[in-house]
Amino acid sequence: MRAMVAKLVPLLVVAGIAAPSAQAAEPTLADILQGVEATSWTQIDYADFIGGSWNQVGQQLTFTFVAEHTAHAATQEFWLDATFTPDPYGYSSVIFSGADVPGATLTVTLESVASRILFNSSINADQLAPGGDAGDLQVWLSASGTYALAYEDWIYGGSDYNDFVVTVSAVPEPANLAMLLAGLGLLGVAARRKRK
Repeated sequence: MRAMVAKLVPLLVVAGIAAPSAQAAEPTLADILQGVEATSWTQIDYADFIGGSWNQVGQQLTFTFVAEHTAHAATQEFWLDATFTPDPYGYSSVIFSGADVPGATLTVTLESVASRILFNSSINADQLAPGGDAGDLQVWLSASGTYALAYEDWIYGGSDYNDFVVTVSAVPEPANLAMLLAGLGLLGVAARRKRK
């Protein structure tokens, strides 16, 4: 028995060295979106997104850097072509810089209407989304009203749109929030009366 084990151990060690190490599979955009909100997501047109009700002076927005899956780590900035406060980088447009990592969030108040949202990359030349030779953008909307901006850099011929993902959600104004809470309260009262 010992002799058999002694013969097997070197074989197992060699097999372990020769076997390729298993790497975790890169998440798909669908996986990333479900990680943000386990709900239904619908792809929408960029023009509908930029013309949405979130894009108005005085609106508070929360941006979350959700995922980055680039083999080259080329995306340097995510920016909003508008002025907003606070302005953490002093450029009145940069939301996230190359130093930020997934999980970073920033809540800002729009001081002007945004004309576009862009991803700035250092591969070859600046590549902006939507459009550009090597950059493209998909916009997704969740059932709860959260937007997800998914960037594809087209560097390795992929089209997975998981290279850089940012979510945008509008912070409800206090008046709207009060009306919502009052409405929920009335629904609760009506439900109670029905039971009696």
